[in-house]
Formats: sequence, C-alpha cells, structure tokens
Amino acid sequence: MAQGTSTTTSIPFANTLTRRYDGTSSVTQYAGYAYSGASESDSVWSITRLTISDSGSVATATAQNAAWSNRASVIYS
Repeated sequence: MAQGTSTTTSIPFANTLTRRYDGTSSVTQYAGYAYSGASESDSVWSITRLTISDSGSVATATAQNAAWSNRASVIYS
C-alpha cells in the first residue's frame, strides 16, 4: 500500500473494517484498523507502530482502544 493511503476491507463472517496506514516517515510507520463507521478521533482503533533503526532492525508495539488521529502520542506496549 502506498504511503499515506487507506483502504476498507471486508472480512468474511465479520463486520467491515477500516484500515489506515501512515508511512510518511522512514523511521516510524503506523498501521491501524477499526470497525467501519468509526471516526479517526474515536478511541476504538488497534494501532501497530513500526520503528526502523539505522541498522535495519524493526521493533513493533501495539496500542488498543486508541484514536488514529493521536497515533503519534498514544502509549504503545
């Protein structure tokens, strides 16, 4: 998926999910999803943060029940 794009995906036998991806930084990238109809400011998103070091290693952390619009400042574990 291109940087800064989003898509809506249907999963069989489940509600429709909205997915977001923010790859505008080469060091920190975010991928998230919530049920369709959720606002980006609703604290219902599951967001994964990928941090890429200078050596190329990748660290991931996840935040549950977070707002997509606050993805850079929420607490990840």
